[in-house]
Amino acid sequence: EKAEKAHFDWENRGQVWEKVAEEITELSAEIVPLLETKTLDAQHKTRIEHELGDVLFTLTQLSRWLGISAE
Repeated sequence: EKAEKAHFDWENRGQVWEKVAEEITELSAEIVPLLETKTLDAQHKTRIEHELGDVLFTLTQLSRWLGISAE
């Protein structure tokens, strides 16, 4: 139910895997510049937290689709 409200609900495993890749790309876009500057302001930290949460949530959904415990 939470996944559906957040538009994180899919019809098949392939769609879930595509979303995992998309979310990792978005997280990478936030982290890579940080690797070069080594500074992290509050706004950037918030964006990374958001993207990391999306990755974790999507991976949890993938585990559900695969019938594997996310723990």
